[in-house]
Amino acid sequence: MKIGIAADIRQSRVLRDAGFDFLEVNVQGFLSPLEPETRFLELLSSADAAILPIPSANCLLPAAMKTTGPEVSMGALDRYLASACQRAARAGIRTMVFGSGGSRTVPDGFDRNRAYDQLLKFGAMAAKAAHDAGLIIVAEPLNKRECNILNTVAECGAYVEAINHPGMRLIVDSYHFWTDDNDMAAIARHAALIHHVHVATVPSRKAPGAEPCDFAGFFGAIKAGGYDGQIAFEGGWQDVSELKMGIAVIQKSFAHGSPGAAKLQPGNSKS
Repeated sequence: MKIGIAADIRQSRVLRDAGFDFLEVNVQGFLSPLEPETRFLELLSSADAAILPIPSANCLLPAAMKTTGPEVSMGALDRYLASACQRAARAGIRTMVFGSGGSRTVPDGFDRNRAYDQLLKFGAMAAKAAHDAGLIIVAEPLNKRECNILNTVAECGAYVEAINHPGMRLIVDSYHFWTDDNDMAAIARHAALIHHVHVATVPSRKAPGAEPCDFAGFFGAIKAGGYDGQIAFEGGWQDVSELKMGIAVIQKSFAHGSPGAAKLQPGNSKS
């Protein structure tokens, strides 16, 4: 198990000293798929100088590039994916996160069945582009404040199964999971699809340990499926001591987690 953090590459040294194993960057900011090759080469040189490896990237699509609704352009998405995947491979990135709530939110009044079909078409295209470049794209369940489709592990797991391609897998994120999901059984059902994990506390999306938040059940459910891969903290932090505490909490919670340890988290009204 390796523990990383979603952060700016310029913070690499301080984050290494805090104890992280890797960085997770932003697809749009770091790979700049819509920018000229010269811009990407400038950014790539900064990756070469980074102290931590960069195996993953988040925020696959900009909000303006729609995957649902009347403005969808599959041609534009195809070209964007080709650029993003090729550049990711050159940078050593092997996992890209498809959350992108602004892109996939279904417009008011738009047929949801049609929107889901659009997401399936996009997912098949993305999976192939990723696989051809030696990458995996992971579909991320997002809480309902950030997106109105593919909100739960169960929904995203079914989406990945419907795409049925090795280039598309599942990510679980503790913050989104506890905000309005909390279905531990869904994690167990789709455990074989999990390829990446994000963690942060609820309700404030902080580093583990920065506010009361029990990770034992979450990690236990993931471990029950055999997961022992990358875990990235994605949230806000104040100083290095907070990050060091977060790493220690992740390590301890993962080591001692069990599915039976699941507890209702702050801000979630489900029982």
